[in-house]
Amino acid sequence: MLAIVGVAELLAMAPWFSSAAVAPLLVAEWRLDRLALPALTIAVQFGFAVGALALAVTAAADVLPSRLLFGAGAFAAAAANLGFAFVARDPASALPFRVVTGLALAGVYPIGLKLLAGWFRRERGLAIGVLVGALTVGSALPYLLRAVGASQGLDWHATVAAASVVGIVGGIIVLAGASNGPWDVPARRFSVDVARSAYRETAVRLANLGYLGHMWELYA
Repeated sequence: MLAIVGVAELLAMAPWFSSAAVAPLLVAEWRLDRLALPALTIAVQFGFAVGALALAVTAAADVLPSRLLFGAGAFAAAAANLGFAFVARDPASALPFRVVTGLALAGVYPIGLKLLAGWFRRERGLAIGVLVGALTVGSALPYLLRAVGASQGLDWHATVAAASVVGIVGGIIVLAGASNGPWDVPARRFSVDVARSAYRETAVRLANLGYLGHMWELYA
């Protein structure tokens, strides 16, 4: 299961930095200014944050089958990425597609973590570490695709489309081979009181702030 979810995660995250990978080409074609270009990447981060919060509040990750949620997220992210490649004509029309890409990917990475946590007990830390590594490598895939495309004389649309195809393959892998494990956590309703009490715990609060700083370091 580690190999299935790890490979699927790696592939499904390909749409994340598609705009950043083709940034020089977008600047030339769309005449982007210094604010428009980073906005295309920030839009994905924003969408991801909103999607992750929505999953937490609705408890969808605990109610819906994880492999279906992962697959739907991968397919939706790929579809939005294709819209960015072939429908968007300027930054304003591209931003909604990038936001939706982030929203959809919130159903991929966190759900991948949940899938693996249900299959590993003693070696759960190793499994989660593998998945985090897959996230890192997978989000960098568009740069590799761009390098290959440039060597073949392909434009940026082909790079973004290729990232979408890779993401679709990731979704198919999970749908075909993944399932919830024997140590999967049973569903619980979201409680504001529990969230508030957890935040009052110093260790939990510091861990969350540390993770916030870590994410800022990686993606800001």
